[in-house]
Amino acid sequence: MPFASAVGEAWMRRRLTGDSEDTFEVLWREALSKMIDVSEITERDLVTTSALSESKRMIWTALLAEAATRIEAAGETKPTGLQTTRALGVALTPLLTVTRDAAEVHDGSEAYESFGDEEPARPPAPSSPRRATKNEVITAEMAEDMQSQNASRPGELYAINVGLELSKKASPVELAGGTYGSDPSLSDGLKRAVKAKAVLLRDLIGKAMENGDLLPMDRHLTRTMSRWMADPSDLLYMTAGSRLGQIWAKCKQLRPQDGRVAAYMLFLMLDEYMGRGLPKLTDAELSSSARERYSLADVYNPPTRGALNRDREEGYGCSSKGSSIPSSGSTALTDLASMVSTMSASITGRFDEMSVEQKKMSSRMERTESKMADLSQKVAGLKSGATPSDQKGCSYCHGLDHFVKDCPVLKEKRERQAAAKAAAGGSKEEE
Repeated sequence: MPFASAVGEAWMRRRLTGDSEDTFEVLWREALSKMIDVSEITERDLVTTSALSESKRMIWTALLAEAATRIEAAGETKPTGLQTTRALGVALTPLLTVTRDAAEVHDGSEAYESFGDEEPARPPAPSSPRRATKNEVITAEMAEDMQSQNASRPGELYAINVGLELSKKASPVELAGGTYGSDPSLSDGLKRAVKAKAVLLRDLIGKAMENGDLLPMDRHLTRTMSRWMADPSDLLYMTAGSRLGQIWAKCKQLRPQDGRVAAYMLFLMLDEYMGRGLPKLTDAELSSSARERYSLADVYNPPTRGALNRDREEGYGCSSKGSSIPSSGSTALTDLASMVSTMSASITGRFDEMSVEQKKMSSRMERTESKMADLSQKVAGLKSGATPSDQKGCSYCHGLDHFVKDCPVLKEKRERQAAAKAAAGGSKEEE
């Protein structure tokens, strides 16, 4: 819906109507108006004062990119890079001229004493900036982190942490709300993901710290590295993907037989260097803490919360009848049996996958050998002086040792098609 406040209405009147230097070109107006109607552009995104110009640059870069995509999808010519740059300049032009008494709107409207939820019209304190703008103070820690990770701005390091949770490259819109050194959960991207009940890396770490199963974490991290390193020209994410792989490998080496140690180590690393990207590949002190959290005996006889609660309720095995046999022993055996069963099922599943791959490879090798044999026969026929018209054989695979009705290649193809149809029919019946 359109903006409700007077400043918001003044912004729309000034930016989306007329033909002045600080008004969007006609090609942008419909797309931006629709984005305002559905609250994809809110009053918090508006650049009302000069203090907000640089802080909103990343947001408006993303908003204009989305608007350009929608313009092209509507069948119109996509805005050029120059047109997009001009539009960004318009978006970042302050709407208000701040005086000591009030704020005056550029288009001559009356002054407004209050701006609702707008930020106060005063420059930020020197120590508050986090993004690498011309006025930003870069600390020694920031400079070291940026150098080790090939980053040009501290905000890019925060983007790595947010993207790691989401398993992708985080967009500027998703980074809003957080900055270098802050918790990724403050970003709009993670807030939306939590609201949508998406599975984040921190969720997978929590589960792995309980059951030691690293497979979901492996899949998440592998998918993240693949997406980060898809573009070789992106030095920041190529470096981040490489460092993530090294960190995870070192985490798993701490105690290979207990996945909980690896999960806890990654948790400690991300917590210790929160919002700073991946500045360190390992940390001796954190490694020691991860090992100490889970004892070696814990791997084979893990206590459960339920077992501890039962022991506490029963007085550690001392019932009213005078029984002195503790219940934790049978519980431990049950937990051990459960662990063995889980490991067995996992190993069986992997062997099944390997068996399927082996069958596929054998089928490919048989087809290759068949083609090689046919090729050898053709070469022999050519050497003997026979012309193609003198050669007889299969019209499908061109083999010389059989006819089309006995063609093994065609027979295999038909069997695969029949199996695929049967599988499709079975899935429909289940639905």
